[in-house]
Amino acid sequence: MKRATLIVGLAVLFSVARGAQAQMITYTVSATASGTLGAASFTNATVTINFVSNITTFFPAGPVLNENVGTGTVTIAGLGTAVLLSGPVAFDLQGNPFLHTCLPPFLPCIAGIAAGIAPGPSQPGPILLGTSNAAFQTYYLFRPVGPISGPTIFDSFLTVPTTLGGLNLTSAGATSTFTATVPMPFAAFTGEVEITAGPPPGFELKGAFTLGTGAASIDPLTQAATLKVGTYTVTIPAGSFQAGPKGTFTYEGVINGATLELRIAPTGANAYTIQVEASGVDLTALTNPVAVTLTIGNNSGTTSTTGDS
Repeated sequence: MKRATLIVGLAVLFSVARGAQAQMITYTVSATASGTLGAASFTNATVTINFVSNITTFFPAGPVLNENVGTGTVTIAGLGTAVLLSGPVAFDLQGNPFLHTCLPPFLPCIAGIAAGIAPGPSQPGPILLGTSNAAFQTYYLFRPVGPISGPTIFDSFLTVPTTLGGLNLTSAGATSTFTATVPMPFAAFTGEVEITAGPPPGFELKGAFTLGTGAASIDPLTQAATLKVGTYTVTIPAGSFQAGPKGTFTYEGVINGATLELRIAPTGANAYTIQVEASGVDLTALTNPVAVTLTIGNNSGTTSTTGDS
């Protein structure tokens, strides 16, 4: 449903203890929606927002509102994946904790992604996509949670800039789902990057990684994969990889104008190699060392390498 104006009359202050150690957390909101992305329109398509933050950047924006900064992508079935621009934030609105209740539509409990920092202590910024559920009354954004489903909340007047043009949701299905996950770090991750000026510019990555102890197995057939090389980020949506011989997974396609080829192959117990070739990506301005982050499902790792050119 479209968001009603949020008015909170009573609130209590809260404080949250946070650990000093950096830990990534990913917030995911998904729903069926219609709207436009740049010049393209979509109808009743699955819209998924993935927003990556650090638990140490969580902050209380007001007595009943906590937020977290980070970077996000939106994936629309049939159109592709775009990076959200202009400072979106994850948020959790806890209704009215003094009354220990959520009273939608005027005192709802919502978690989701907003277009920017809250304009006030009890009201998030314009909501791109969120989920309403009483469970968010006691939730804080530094914790994993979900999946939690509930009424879809969004602001239909909002147009959010992305790398594929403005995103505007005009309608949405009745139910959306919010999840916050803390990735299991790789036990080991190494890689080499070769950057070419072209034309066209591009890069090649060769790496190897081992899953952490107790980590769930990766399944690129059903899980999204996100690769960051320096300033470049790309997400291959779940269901995009193809299964190959001897347990390999491959992807070939074009995302945001870049032509990509990825191959993931098992080499032993929870150990894999990854090869990436990208064309149409200009990384020639990067300086060493180059940070590389790979996330597949709930498993993730970061390594630093020297980029050869």
